[in-house]
Amino acid sequence: MDIVKDHPVFTYFLKSDLNEGIYDNKQIGFIAEAAPMLRKGDTINMYKGLSMNRKATQELITRLEEAEHKIADLEMAVN
Repeated sequence: MDIVKDHPVFTYFLKSDLNEGIYDNKQIGFIAEAAPMLRKGDTINMYKGLSMNRKATQELITRLEEAEHKIADLEMAVN
């Protein structure tokens, strides 16, 4: 999860769009220079990024479920 947390996500415009006067096609994603763990040459390995995000999501779901069980146990103890 630290890898997912530490890689910033940027909004940007494509140079080719700006050169053509297109200013309403905002992109969102990683920038290769800012994401060394996802870098593949001058591009981003999106499969690796998606896989890391999926793993982080699974870990968060597990933590959430554990927290929900603890809350339920505490509520039963209080009542």
